[in-house]
Amino acid sequence: MKIPPPLNEKRIKNIEKILFQISHQIRQPIVQILAVADLFEEVDLSELELKQCIQHMKEAAQHLDQCTKELTAFVVEEKKKVIR
Repeated sequence: MKIPPPLNEKRIKNIEKILFQISHQIRQPIVQILAVADLFEEVDLSELELKQCIQHMKEAAQHLDQCTKELTAFVVEEKKKVIR
């Protein structure tokens, strides 16, 4: 069965929205975690600096977790629309 053009265009826009979320919201915490990991490899950190770096990594991971939950909820809602 062929999807009517208006519905097809809507699905494409939804896919573009998902790709935007992936590239902007999820990429940011990944870059932050990698930057902190680079610090661990390149610099001798004091105990306080180490704790601060760990806190930054934890915050970035929590942000990444939230983004993936939102993305999953979005995909579930889009699936419901297609099934209807």
